[in-house]
Amino acid sequence: MIELNLFREDLESGLDHQLFEFQSNNLDDDTLSFNENKIACHLSSEKQWHGYVLKGDISFSLIENCDRCLSEYKEEQKPSFSILLTNNTDLLQKESDDTLRFDKSEKLIDIGPIIRDQILTTEPIKKTCNTDCNGICQYCGKNLNKYSCKCDSNQNTDDNVWNKLKELV
Repeated sequence: MIELNLFREDLESGLDHQLFEFQSNNLDDDTLSFNENKIACHLSSEKQWHGYVLKGDISFSLIENCDRCLSEYKEEQKPSFSILLTNNTDLLQKESDDTLRFDKSEKLIDIGPIIRDQILTTEPIKKTCNTDCNGICQYCGKNLNKYSCKCDSNQNTDDNVWNKLKELV
């Protein structure tokens, strides 16, 4: 699990684009494949009347498989986030994902789970190696980005495996 403990005294003096690095194998999630075993996080903090505002960005590189051509490709990610650390009950009652309780008696807070969530939510729904990806041929299965095929898009794809079903109709 990723741990990122921030001390109140550091938040009090203010973080200015401070770098934190993690190993991606600490994420404890097998759904993502990282290109490198490194995740970088830059954080800045600002003291406000109700607590602290943390702003940052996370940098990492994933290995994805294209949904169109099935090829493997690398994708750089750099999501940004903002977190409010407060003990103000009015702000905490809004039940926002980006607001965390940070009482005045606490000396440190772990924002590692927030970083983990930010990484996991960057996964795109549709993964394509590039916007011009031609995909694979539906008849012969060749990657149309690398090869051309002589399949006729108008050809009849009547497979014998479906004939028994057609007899039932």
